[in-house]
Amino acid sequence: MHELAGLMAFVLPASLGAAWSPIILVTATDLADSTRASRSRGLAFWLGGVIALVVWAVILASALWAWLQSAARDLEKDLPMMEVALGVILVLVGFVTLLQWRHMVTTIEQARAHHHHDSGGQHRTLAGVVAFGAVMQGRDVSSMVLYVAIVGRIGSADVPLPVKFAVLAVSIGIITTAFWLPLAAPATLPHHLAAWISPLGRWLDRHGRTVTVAVIWTMAALLLYHGIVLGG
Repeated sequence: MHELAGLMAFVLPASLGAAWSPIILVTATDLADSTRASRSRGLAFWLGGVIALVVWAVILASALWAWLQSAARDLEKDLPMMEVALGVILVLVGFVTLLQWRHMVTTIEQARAHHHHDSGGQHRTLAGVVAFGAVMQGRDVSSMVLYVAIVGRIGSADVPLPVKFAVLAVSIGIITTAFWLPLAAPATLPHHLAAWISPLGRWLDRHGRTVTVAVIWTMAALLLYHGIVLGG
């Protein structure tokens, strides 16, 4: 029980940090208005994000297992060094985000324009939306860096395998919050969820960079703390 509590103390905040994605939130909100077809596309978009994370979990777990077997390493002992390296990467990602925020905002607008150019997304197949969701999740660098740390922490935990799968499922559910949150909104919202896009975009334009960089650097501090202080 103590091991599980320690695992969740890392996984929950790291997953919350990985969940912050303005680009995905705006895109998911744009996809999931109150019509049945749009709700189906929003669900497909979320499914794509989940599939991306599951595939990455399998790849990472396989790579870690092969590395441990070939080098006779101890993941629990090497995990702090990996977390320090990932923390340093997040610090650098924060600086890049600080300097390239305008490009990120442009990416949001391009994603919306691409969606609306396709007649509001009506002609895009659900399989295409699933693939789009997988790509959007996979290109979120800060989220994926944290996800590597989460998978490594789960893999090294001394808990039963079913518990590891359950913790991973909880983490994926939290990380994909930006995907499914618009789907949880009532279908009777006036003017559909698309009416939220403009004010959300304006808010992100004013405060998005500050919030995003703060989240990234907070998560970097979390990784460095676990790697240096707790793992030292």
